[in-house]
Amino acid sequence: MSTILVGIIGNILSVVGVVICNKYITEVDGFDFMIFLSFLHFAFTTLGLRIMLSTNVFTYTSAPFTGVLPVAVGSLLSVAFMNLNLSNNSVGFYQLSKLACIPFTLLVQYIAYSQSVSPSVQLTLIPITFGVGYATVYDLDLNFAGLGKLNIKDS
Repeated sequence: MSTILVGIIGNILSVVGVVICNKYITEVDGFDFMIFLSFLHFAFTTLGLRIMLSTNVFTYTSAPFTGVLPVAVGSLLSVAFMNLNLSNNSVGFYQLSKLACIPFTLLVQYIAYSQSVSPSVQLTLIPITFGVGYATVYDLDLNFAGLGKLNIKDS
């Protein structure tokens, strides 16, 4: 149980830390090389996974290239677009758009592959969609990537 708790806390801290660092260097330092940030993300992920593999945290299992390729391309595009989103929008909008991807992805999975998730997972979508809707109405600072600054706030 303590290993799971350490993993959860470590994941939250690292994800929040990466987002805050990326936003800081783009806003304060004017660093606009988002592809390079994406490269760093994958380089450090690879390094971390190689270290964990060599210390037997997990074991290697081979998979067919055709099965791995769509996941790899999806991951690359996801990180690239998330970094682009973060560089052009507030952290609040960035987090909202990431959360909104969860129900959208599950919907696409259901429509395209006829795969559904368990009722307990479906129940978790209620607070996610409510929270996204609430935050969209009451606290959203949006910069619509290159189309000008839009401040949508409930004053």
